[in-house]
Amino acid sequence: MDRLSRENAGHGAEPGNTGGTCLGGFKILWDCAHFSLFYENAQDPEYVLDICSTLSESQLNLPFFTFGLDQRGQYLGITVESNAAPRAQEILHNFSAQSDKAFLKAHKSSILSIFPHRNRPEIAASLLHAFSESKIQPAAMANSSAAISAVIDRGLAPQAAQALFGPFCFNTYRTPEDWKLAQKGKEKIYKEIIASYQEKRPKVYSLNWDLDLDLFEVWSPSDGLGSFAELIRRLDRAEVNLAFLVSFAVGVNQEHKFFLAFPHAKLDTVQEDLRHLTSCRIILRPRTVSVFSMNGPHFGDRYGIAALLFRCFYEALIRPIAVGCTVASIMGLVESDRVKAATEAIKASFDVPAVMEKQH
Repeated sequence: MDRLSRENAGHGAEPGNTGGTCLGGFKILWDCAHFSLFYENAQDPEYVLDICSTLSESQLNLPFFTFGLDQRGQYLGITVESNAAPRAQEILHNFSAQSDKAFLKAHKSSILSIFPHRNRPEIAASLLHAFSESKIQPAAMANSSAAISAVIDRGLAPQAAQALFGPFCFNTYRTPEDWKLAQKGKEKIYKEIIASYQEKRPKVYSLNWDLDLDLFEVWSPSDGLGSFAELIRRLDRAEVNLAFLVSFAVGVNQEHKFFLAFPHAKLDTVQEDLRHLTSCRIILRPRTVSVFSMNGPHFGDRYGIAALLFRCFYEALIRPIAVGCTVASIMGLVESDRVKAATEAIKASFDVPAVMEKQH
């Protein structure tokens, strides 16, 4: 169990709000800086590797990281704690200044994580709807095997915590006030948990694959999160699992770009709903993808995990389509015909005791 779960997991207490979906808990890492970087060159596999390697060489931990690749270019979302922000900004500014095709935006942020989501689209939909109702625009989102995390404006984090108590209930908190009282003193403890042990080959508990999924790329306007949330809710009613989610806020208007993966067979029942979501642009990739996930005892605390992952893929000539690192976990998308090569590349760089595959 990762440290977020240990701090906030439910203990069997009676839920405080029986009207919402009951979750185990949520956590906010308050004092962060988030960097959104778009590189208008989809053909350069070294760009993200060089960025991650430079951040690793500076021993900068990334509590949240996202990457996406499409025909337009490469999207990166990088979050560090505030004390590391000046060095991270210097590094990323240097990379963005090297090309007129790179666009960097930075802002003070917090990371909000809710758990567990159990791959239910309803959880993501309710979170997006709560953000929409509260006029909160996430700079980035990602799911792990246990949690869904969102990077939000630091000044809006208290408002976001309050908004959760409409669509959700929590086993350990009846009200937002209960949650605030439970957090006193924990932020100091959270920041002091730093893994000093750096394995040569980082250990993972297992490498898990969700095979042969459909990948949708969705562009949603900044004021369209509510409509997009309703679409995701329909997928939940059709009993479609949400296998993968990462998002980025892009451009002057902060339009949201989502990478979403779902099982193909069940998704056929809601294809028309996807096509008729007129407020969004939706692209279905023609080839199936597979999702890998792994987590380890130090993934949430140590630097260099993302750099190691991108290096092993680069050396194996694998281009991941999207990657999300949050709550001590890594999840990523590759084309399904690259699963075997990706597995071998990961096993060469990480200590992997078991590989498990789920076929749809």
